[in-house]
Amino acid sequence: MHVILISKDMFPARDLTAYGNTKNHTPVIDNLVKTGTLFTDCISPCPSSAMTYSCIWVGKQPYDLLPKDLNGSSKEYNSESIFSRFAESGVKSHVIWDKYWTSKGRHHLLPIYDQDTQFHNLDIYNEIGIHRLGASAKRRVFDSGVTEPLVQIVQAIKGIQRKESNSFTWLHCPHILAGYNSIGSDIEYFDRIIGEILNYFDRDQVFVLSDHGHMDFQSGEVLYGKSMHQNVLHVPLISPVLNCGNKIIDEPFSSVRLPELILERKVVIDPYIFSINQLPNQPNRTIAIRKGRYKYLYLKKYKAEALFDLDFDPLEQRNLLLQEVYSRAKKRSIALDQAFQYETWDAAEEAYISLKAQRKSVWQDPNVWENSFGLCKNLIRDGLWASFRDRFFPPHKYNGRWGSDAVSQFFHF
Repeated sequence: MHVILISKDMFPARDLTAYGNTKNHTPVIDNLVKTGTLFTDCISPCPSSAMTYSCIWVGKQPYDLLPKDLNGSSKEYNSESIFSRFAESGVKSHVIWDKYWTSKGRHHLLPIYDQDTQFHNLDIYNEIGIHRLGASAKRRVFDSGVTEPLVQIVQAIKGIQRKESNSFTWLHCPHILAGYNSIGSDIEYFDRIIGEILNYFDRDQVFVLSDHGHMDFQSGEVLYGKSMHQNVLHVPLISPVLNCGNKIIDEPFSSVRLPELILERKVVIDPYIFSINQLPNQPNRTIAIRKGRYKYLYLKKYKAEALFDLDFDPLEQRNLLLQEVYSRAKKRSIALDQAFQYETWDAAEEAYISLKAQRKSVWQDPNVWENSFGLCKNLIRDGLWASFRDRFFPPHKYNGRWGSDAVSQFFHF
């Protein structure tokens, strides 16, 4: 038995036909959807790779992540991970990733991975300035000493299957594959890579996922890392047909439940879905909590909140906690419930009370020294006045509906 999880960095759900995209041509992935199970509302626990996979591989909720979990000093992970569970059943794990990430990203040093997990370090990443400052958008062509990523990946898979009768392989493709020079330009090539991989695996052993998306110029932002917008958190997930027989899972699903999905073919639907962008001691920490159609946000920096009804407002433009909104054109404010027609205020209030209670139950306030460290970082970056103002006179915070501390309509998440 050979099981594979194929993932791609910075790959939002909206880039696939199954999630409404009409531009990208991805026939292989489309066929996987037809022959498997599509998760229409899969939510990433974090808007960055290291934090996301630190949660996913051990089924850990993001609000429990601590700095030690990302620097290799945590002992907790030694108890159980998807890799150790495969090892217990006699299945060896392999990780195929670009050599830059396995050498610089420290992921291979974390105790998450079983000690026998083997890494295959490929040269498949095009550096266009996302992580390396000053890198040019130079297209790395395949005839300039760089073997085509598809060839490298297939060679690695062949080598694994020659050695192992049973294996679990995690292939993680980078933000932009070598040979391409802009975000999203390699999606059809990624589809072709999956098509080749299917020659070596049974369909009922293939899973496709992303760690997070990117903002795609929503609210003027391009990439990811801090924003908790759906553009970043909504990711594709395609699995084989599961024991339950469902071809489509429409309920919000957290990718921290991936171990149960892969190992047990079981779909675990949590009543609340949690996502967090930073660790407890970091100053711009924001928590997002989903319950059905409602999404709640709490911003540590401003101690402010937001509530969105994603069915009514999928672009997250209307914070239901605001009592007033300001018109720049007319230079005046108007009551929020006069600005648009909304008929489920009672349900929204009920959701807010429930979601806020969940936030209070899991939110961690760091000690004085840890908070001081975060404040010092802000002081260095933003200057004395801005740090003092944001700390004691938050510019984006208002007395909101239902006794909330609402964040401004002009604040970009």
